[in-house]
Formats: sequence, C-alpha cells, structure tokens
Amino acid sequence: MHNCDFCHIRDNPHEGVIAQTAHSIAFMDKHPIAEGHCLVTTRTHHESLMEVPDAELLDLFKVVARVEKAILAAGLGDGVDMRQHFRPYLPEGKYVKRHVHVHLLPRRDGDDVFTQVAVKEMGLRTEPAEKDLFATASLIRKELK
Repeated sequence: MHNCDFCHIRDNPHEGVIAQTAHSIAFMDKHPIAEGHCLVTTRTHHESLMEVPDAELLDLFKVVARVEKAILAAGLGDGVDMRQHFRPYLPEGKYVKRHVHVHLLPRRDGDDVFTQVAVKEMGLRTEPAEKDLFATASLIRKELK
C-alpha cells in the first residue's frame, strides 16, 4: 500500500525500530504521549484486526508481549496501557493510520496520560440493566458461532 507511513517504516527501517519478526515490526511513536510510547504493527498492510490472518495475528501479539516486558524492564513505567483503534467512520485528525497497529503506553501511578480521555470516557458510561447486558451478550455470542 503506497502512502502508508507504517508500510514505509517496514520497507525503510530506522533507528526507532525496536523489534522485527517475519510478520510484525515495533517502533517508537513519532508523537509519543509518554516516554517509551511505541507501536507494534503488521508487516502486511491490513486496516483492521478482522483482516489479519491467524499466524500474523499471533505473531503481532507475541511481539506486543515482548515489547511490553522490555518497556517494564527498562524502567519506563510501572505498567503499560495497550490500545488498538479501528474507527473507519471517524476522522481522527492528521495522525490517523489505516494500518493495524497497537499502541503500548508506559504508565506510572498517578500520571496524567489519559486524564482528559478518562474523564470523557467516564461521562459516556452508562449502567444498563442486567437483562440488557445479557441481551447484548447473546447478540455477540450468536455472531461468534
């Protein structure tokens, strides 16, 4: 896929690359939210996790686990947030990447990495009736079969 920044990094690795396998590549985020913020992505261009073949998906998350362990061993955080976004309907500004990737964000107790996001997310949360939760679970289970 041309014009994809992540495919460009795959084809032109630089010093920010921290791990590579046959199916995945991990590198430092160009616009980090915290020191040690990195991305892990598939070498093959896929826009969503749903498109990724099982072998590549397994490899992607093995690399995620290895990099998470390395972040903690390097003393960059006390924990790590993992985020993966697939929002084809939402233009998220100039940093949108339509290539599967997982963000790994080192966290420390009391940091304010997601203060504003967490406040907004908490405002969106509802407490549905148990029967509604079970009905939604049933819909998802049906699709998993």
